[in-house]
Amino acid sequence: SSAAKEVYAAARGVAGLKIPVLILGERGTGKSSLAGWIRQTSPWRRPEKDAHWPAVACGQYAPETMRAELCGHTKGAFTGATAARPGLLDAADGDTLFLDEIGDMSRELQRLLIKTLDEGQYLPLGSLRPRTSDFRLICATNMPEQQLRSRLDPDFYDRVATISLTMPPLRDLGEDIPWLWDAILRDAAARARVAPLALPAADRTRLLAVLRGHPLPGNLRDLSQVAFRMLTARADPGTPDLVAAGLSALRGPAPASPLSRAQQAARAFSGGTNLATVVPVGGSFATEELFRELRRYLASELRALAAARSVAVETLCDVHPRS
Repeated sequence: SSAAKEVYAAARGVAGLKIPVLILGERGTGKSSLAGWIRQTSPWRRPEKDAHWPAVACGQYAPETMRAELCGHTKGAFTGATAARPGLLDAADGDTLFLDEIGDMSRELQRLLIKTLDEGQYLPLGSLRPRTSDFRLICATNMPEQQLRSRLDPDFYDRVATISLTMPPLRDLGEDIPWLWDAILRDAAARARVAPLALPAADRTRLLAVLRGHPLPGNLRDLSQVAFRMLTARADPGTPDLVAAGLSALRGPAPASPLSRAQQAARAFSGGTNLATVVPVGGSFATEELFRELRRYLASELRALAAARSVAVETLCDVHPRS
């Protein structure tokens, strides 16, 4: 979709620059995947670390434990430290460090990282000898930007948000749902170590119509839950409708579309989407209403294009502006 392409085009533009990137977006929108994509397409990547590149969820550790995780520690630095251990900053040298849910990081650690970002130096826990690390930082959060600002030290926020990218929610990427669903269903079967599930065309169309009309608050995670629920139901010979079984994993009913079916069909056509996703089996729409909606869409786009190019509408097509 154009929205997804826009995000990845911006990501491609910053991938080769050694500047911090902050990825915003609701949970399950693919922020970690975007971070991994930026790393893969940047010079700050050591291929031998691809399987386990330096990444951590900030909320899973207490502040002191998080410092040891980032900076490493010496033997005897704290109870239970029976041997020296390098941290993520050491592992990220020449690579990329990904801090997920950056809003959960303590102010103390934020100030420590400011020095590391500015000078490339850090102090392992229990050591008096600073170490250096040349790394690229990517952070992510599902907090709204205003809330994140209130959680982070202003100096730290300014550094980690040099460039901000926002992953759009899945409900705004309707035309991407078909291929995303197919990929997630294949991945779910592979992770569950079962045979792939091939849905009949009519069932797939029915499923996609519901997914595209649902708010999907968990975004890609909602699709995964539907896929796993269907794979589970397939194992039960008493389940007659796999689609209904899968959709039961979604929380809350799908909202009714404020658009008429003809308006939905017009949008599908203008977006290059199969009409089967908006016209269910047994459904229909008024053809004349569809034509009117297509004409409105075309007129609106032509007027916007003419204004952007400072030309008359009639220079762009053979229809009069009043038509």
